[in-house]
Amino acid sequence: MKRLGLGFNLKTIILATLLPLFGAGLFIVFAAVQGIPALRYDPAYFTSDYAARFDSPRAVIAELDVAFKTGDRELAAELQGLRRPRNLPHNPRFFGAMLWERTGDYAGYMYWDSDTWERHMVQTLEVGDRWVLAPEDASFFLRTGLWLRTWLPIAVVYWIAEAVALIVIALAARGRRWGRQWYGLEKP
Repeated sequence: MKRLGLGFNLKTIILATLLPLFGAGLFIVFAAVQGIPALRYDPAYFTSDYAARFDSPRAVIAELDVAFKTGDRELAAELQGLRRPRNLPHNPRFFGAMLWERTGDYAGYMYWDSDTWERHMVQTLEVGDRWVLAPEDASFFLRTGLWLRTWLPIAVVYWIAEAVALIVIALAARGRRWGRQWYGLEKP
């Protein structure tokens, strides 16, 4: 019966070291394709009428207040401008619409539920000649750089774990070699 031996294989080590970078590359490609405006947005929502109606983030937020209170799905689709719009929460208790942060091209607004004080964040983005309500998806995280807040710590922990494993393998090999040299131990 053949035993599994731990040892160094330079190609495997290099591939394992580059694995987080390959994962990041796949994420970047996915998010970049997801964010292509021609694939993402419905041209019907980008006429001059919509551009005049949604000419600023404040105009989008004013209409969003109505969409939250009424649950109007058509208005929600107009605000997003997406080919496949998402459903917005219907909650007449939402209030606020306070500019919370600007991240890259996005302007984030915070809403609160007046009963539970649950927070709801929305992002606006200028696309073409109008502003839209932008989803917080892979494209958002790529364009704002927020994906690095997750990816970088995971990659660093992965590389530390890999380094520890390589050190343990190296010390085990060194220990076996010293055992054979100093004590005449045979290889099992």
